[in-house]
Amino acid sequence: MKKGKKSMHTKNKTLSGALKKFLFSCLLALTIASPGTAIAAKYTAAVFVGPYHAVVNNGYKPYLEQIKQASGGELDFNLYPGGALLGARETLSGLRDGVADIGFIVSAYHPAELPYGSLLADMALMANSTLETSAAVTEILMLDCEPCQQEFRRNGVVYLGSYATTSYNLIGKQPYQTVKSLQGKRVRTPGGAWDRWARAIGATPVNVPTSEIFEGLNRGALDLVLIPTADFDAYNLWDVATHVTNLPTGVFFSSSTVTAGNDFWRSLSTDQRATMLSHAAQTSIGVSSGYVSMNEKISTRLANKGIRVVEPAKGLMDALDTHRSNDRKVIIKNAKERGIKNPEAFLENFESKVAKYQKLFADAEGDYDAKQAIVQREIYDKLDPKTYGL
Repeated sequence: MKKGKKSMHTKNKTLSGALKKFLFSCLLALTIASPGTAIAAKYTAAVFVGPYHAVVNNGYKPYLEQIKQASGGELDFNLYPGGALLGARETLSGLRDGVADIGFIVSAYHPAELPYGSLLADMALMANSTLETSAAVTEILMLDCEPCQQEFRRNGVVYLGSYATTSYNLIGKQPYQTVKSLQGKRVRTPGGAWDRWARAIGATPVNVPTSEIFEGLNRGALDLVLIPTADFDAYNLWDVATHVTNLPTGVFFSSSTVTAGNDFWRSLSTDQRATMLSHAAQTSIGVSSGYVSMNEKISTRLANKGIRVVEPAKGLMDALDTHRSNDRKVIIKNAKERGIKNPEAFLENFESKVAKYQKLFADAEGDYDAKQAIVQREIYDKLDPKTYGL
């Protein structure tokens, strides 16, 4: 009897998700479609970041076009960016319940459901490379970490790869080059690892949404922000910042760029899953290379806009290195408290994988297509579409 009730609950939850998706598609069609226009795509992709973000421009748009062409139109998606279908914190449950078929998940938003994702967020300051970190994390989560795969299955989703940003820097209205200059200052951080660093040097971390960065600096509620320089355009910082301190305070890589809902993934044929996997390096290396390209373009424009880029003093770099060393114990402690066994081995594997891709990418400097092909070969080609994610 209990088993029957559970089955009925699961069925109702799936039907509810499908109904939500159907109703939303109908509403969107009525809202934006011109006379005689129909939304014919079979599937939906939900992304909470805006349409100009690298996740959309360098990830979803090219990826969805690639798999549509490769499948002869069978894998055809409507893309809903900017949280139009699901917000940042709703995407995990929305994919599980069938509200969307694929979507972008930030693991750190779900510490209880995704403890390994929280571990990755805690490791942010351990990384400073972009493409190598992206490849390393993707390989670990896909090939080396069965508990990670179980974590995704438990939450009703299938992991298809991670990206990494460029380095987070200090951006504000004065040159923050020393530990003393940062003490007592209010710095907007993404939380977690960056909060611990800010407190360690005597600054006050402030956790506000990225949508409040501009106003925070403009009104003086924030003294500086900690984000990649590549995001200058995304948050329109040209009029509220005068200096960038080139302090490499780690990168963000705690996400599943393209994540499939279990019901959707199981509904696909083996050939369709193979098609999605054979182009999935675009969602990892493609987005990461987009960040690198944006960073290069923004860096060129800074001087023309009168924004100075300054280097940190040796004392500030030494303080960052000391914190990284001390923070390793905190990362391990936090992971064990979340129930992760032997996080020490996980950290060592991460460092080993980063070194592996530094070596593999060495001969392909500046050639993002070649690096993407390496990731496809080293990771995705080793997955069996008959069994992966099932």
